[in-house]
Amino acid sequence: MKTSIVIFTALLLFGCQEVKETNEPAIAAQTEEVSSTEVPPIVEPPVAKSLTCVGRTILAPSARQEVFGRSDAFVRQIFVQEGQQVKAGQILMSLESPDFARIQKEYLIAKSEYEFQKKTYDRSVILADQESISRQEFDQITREHEVSRTHFLGLGAELKSIGFSLEEIENNKVQEVMNLRSPIAGQIDHIDVVNGTRITSERLLVSIWEVGGLMIELSMLAEDASSISEGDQFTFDLPGREGAFTGVVKYKSMVVNDVNHTVSLYATIQNAKGEIGSGESVFAQFLPKK
Repeated sequence: MKTSIVIFTALLLFGCQEVKETNEPAIAAQTEEVSSTEVPPIVEPPVAKSLTCVGRTILAPSARQEVFGRSDAFVRQIFVQEGQQVKAGQILMSLESPDFARIQKEYLIAKSEYEFQKKTYDRSVILADQESISRQEFDQITREHEVSRTHFLGLGAELKSIGFSLEEIENNKVQEVMNLRSPIAGQIDHIDVVNGTRITSERLLVSIWEVGGLMIELSMLAEDASSISEGDQFTFDLPGREGAFTGVVKYKSMVVNDVNHTVSLYATIQNAKGEIGSGESVFAQFLPKK
């Protein structure tokens, strides 16, 4: 009996050992199969970066207004200086001439003559309808009326072109001094006269840069500029100035500089507030697009 139990136990242990040895190659094959499967690498999305470039402020085309003399006169006093900001209608300088008083007096005389001729003409129209005056007399009155009217209006136009107010003249405020005013709001670029200068109607007096006439010219690597479009906004700093300014791209040049491989971008300034001048250095930054 004891011998049988020993034999049975030995067979059982031998059988278990055989099963274990039989399963090992299968498990190894499965492990080898799993390890041979390659895991795809994790691809990181490209990180958007901001673009920076440098440039300068420039004057936009057709932003310069030139003020000329309007008649023969002398510069009595200049009230502004180069680089100064001015408002539309602000007095730039005063001009003095004896001709100013003379032409204003001629205007008042012409006004009185025209008013007399107009009354005569209106009365003659009624008389002509009643056949109380001859056709020849009516034609003469009509001609004199038209001559007086043309002379009166011509002098008025001349005075207005010089800068005088006809309303003030008609209120008997004859002036020998005329104040020359700025036609636009802007910055005084150049003053071509001094106090006492004799001027003519063709003499350049003052040059003014219109407010908002500044633009920014940026120089950016062509590779970076390929992602910039018209209408893109950017911020820029000015040396020695506090705060950031904003610009908007209006035009991108298609010409690439052969030397430094850059292209030019032209932009308007959104919040200049009159503190930026021409020729100032600019450091610009374009934020990543979403």
